[in-house]
Amino acid sequence: MGMEVLRVVAAGLLSLLLASTLVEARELRVLHITDIHLDLDYAHGSNALCARPPCCKRGGQRGGLPGGAEVDGRGERREGDRGREGRASAGASNAVAEGGVGAGKLGSWNCDSPLALLHSALSAARSVKPDIIVWTGDTLPHDSGKENLGRELGRERALATISNATGAFRAAFSDYFGVGQGELQPGNEGGEEFTGKIFPVLGNYDFYPTHTDPGSPGHNWLTESLATGAWRDLLGSGEARRTFAHGGFYKSEIRLGATQGGARAYVIGLNTEVCHVKNYHAFSHEVDAQEQLEWLRVTLSDLESTGAKAILIGHIPPGLWSGCWGEYSEVYEEIVSSYTGVIAAQLYGHQHSGSFRVFYDREREAGKGDGFLSRASGVAYVTPSLTPFKNLLPSFRIYTIALDGEEAGGDQQTRRPMVTKFTQYFLDLVKYQAPKEEDVVAWYISFTAPQSLGIPNLAPRTWRVVADRLLSNKTVRDDYMRLEANGREGGFMGSKGQLRAYPCGVMHVANSPLMECSKQNEEQFIRDYTGKEHTYVLTTMFDFEVLMGEFCESMEGFLRSDCMKRRVN
Repeated sequence: MGMEVLRVVAAGLLSLLLASTLVEARELRVLHITDIHLDLDYAHGSNALCARPPCCKRGGQRGGLPGGAEVDGRGERREGDRGREGRASAGASNAVAEGGVGAGKLGSWNCDSPLALLHSALSAARSVKPDIIVWTGDTLPHDSGKENLGRELGRERALATISNATGAFRAAFSDYFGVGQGELQPGNEGGEEFTGKIFPVLGNYDFYPTHTDPGSPGHNWLTESLATGAWRDLLGSGEARRTFAHGGFYKSEIRLGATQGGARAYVIGLNTEVCHVKNYHAFSHEVDAQEQLEWLRVTLSDLESTGAKAILIGHIPPGLWSGCWGEYSEVYEEIVSSYTGVIAAQLYGHQHSGSFRVFYDREREAGKGDGFLSRASGVAYVTPSLTPFKNLLPSFRIYTIALDGEEAGGDQQTRRPMVTKFTQYFLDLVKYQAPKEEDVVAWYISFTAPQSLGIPNLAPRTWRVVADRLLSNKTVRDDYMRLEANGREGGFMGSKGQLRAYPCGVMHVANSPLMECSKQNEEQFIRDYTGKEHTYVLTTMFDFEVLMGEFCESMEGFLRSDCMKRRVN
């Protein structure tokens, strides 16, 4: 199916593209896994057709610490008596109700990810031998913010789930940990253990309440706990741990192998909650977004001065269509367009189906350039989710990045690092709904770019032409989106409004061109993203509890005890 689809795409692309060749030098193979949405209450055989998805819960329970788990700061899970009792007694309540559907061992489409699915994905990815791993957030299940757990239990549950997921990465890639132990690195006081191989960031579901990042010190329960605990040796240097504890962002060096020598390379992890449309703090306080963007600009400038390369990772892709405020997205686009010789890749998640975003050099677009193909300055890749929730097949990608690559086209030559290839893998859940103990679980290749896409390379200008074809040809667009979802029908998580604006959403992250392309205004984009009827009243956009915590003490007539209960900090 993939080749048939993309022969159609190629027919409209190849006549527009300039002749191009790539000469690859140092290569880096990157495993990207995102949107795990790990549900530690998942029970094989439980009801997968409950009234309030996500389903597949142990004993029908929702909330509380998963299965009585006890988790330490290094991601190690222990079960006390309460946990063992919970497992033993779950059998009777796990029975599927009459007319229901039983949860598969490795997952079901109405449910979030069981731990067995994460282990299977990591085991399969391990066999591909990635050089590094990026893990871009939304580790918690989709019901994490819908339970009335209370602040302390909600936070404890969030940390327990992230720690358990970290434990799975440690188990699958045990030899990736401890790299660099005893070495004195700048900012790594005392020569502490540092992997330089696994790089995580946070997503909107990783906060409690969901989507709510109030900035420092309000989020320190999460960022500081991870920086000093489960993620201490993932973040690396003392400076990386400090910036992550403060703002959820960091820069960490990649430990390159002997065959990848040359200039240094780094991962820059961003906290995209600072631009998230559903985060009230991002709406009311721009200072955190401004601080992160300025830090990003300075960091890239410093790397440029030393000849180093960078991989940018985050959860929510830029652009209002993606759920990231336009003002932030426009500044982000301007920054990444200024450092194309530094940035080797931009990797995001959040959308659950695969996708991409094109960035432009706006100075060239204003008339200083040499044609619309040259205006495309960069591309961000969006990897599909691991969770099968809402009709998806679990996925991950392997990206091949040329840390030094030469792109030649027309009379212009520009040397730049870039993604040269990626392969998307998926698990066929239908086949493994009731696996036998002796079954070997197989993850299949869905497609490989650029070969399966019928395009010559993955240069930004190529993606600009792809985006243009998606906009002008609905058949090509539908087939392309089906391919991104591993052939699964209905594999797009967004609303019907978002689906209509998909071509414009991948083509533009800046507000003005996005709205001009889609013939929609900001209000309509926010409605489509949030699923709200309007945004004219704050309570239609943001959680009531969050707003009460923000305004309660300044409002007359409220009980002080109510305000104390609702504080976010």
